[in-house]
Amino acid sequence: MTDAGAFWEDRERVEEFAGREPDLRLLELLDSFEVPGATRVLDLGCAGGRNTVVLAERGFDVQAIDFSLSMVARTRDRVATMLGADEAERRVRIGRMEDLGDFVSGSFLLVVALGVYHNAVSEEMWERALRETARVLAHCWLRTNWTPRWPGTAWYLSCPAKPWRPPPKRAAASPLTPSIESAGAEGRPRHYV
Repeated sequence: MTDAGAFWEDRERVEEFAGREPDLRLLELLDSFEVPGATRVLDLGCAGGRNTVVLAERGFDVQAIDFSLSMVARTRDRVATMLGADEAERRVRIGRMEDLGDFVSGSFLLVVALGVYHNAVSEEMWERALRETARVLAHCWLRTNWTPRWPGTAWYLSCPAKPWRPPPKRAAASPLTPSIESAGAEGRPRHYV
């Protein structure tokens, strides 16, 4: 096991992440969805489940992945108390940010990826992770507050082939609202940060 792998498998670290409160910016954004049960969400890099649990509690159709066996096990335990063990196992799985092949293109209205992309060990992995995120999103808008470590790398996500939709109502006031980097020929935003 690599040092990074051992870091995420450490029992105390798993409990530290499981004990964290849900992200306040995410909570604000979730309030903007009128029908949570009709909103499919991917918690990418779910760690100990702090955001997965609140998504399940609020009735969102949540799927969660993490590359750490220990983090997935802890998240499943937490989700099982609400949805049952079988449903928790179906919804919370081992996976990697750069390979979302288990999910159909355009199948999520929201991807929660807090504290995830900076774990890329190469520019190629980082770019694959963003491409996979764009692929599984039904409508492309992504905000990240992290600048990649590779000079010259674009730090926005471009999805010109996907239909543009504005963020959910009231999301404009949220700190998670995407910043428009440029607009397409039709004046529709294409690039987001």
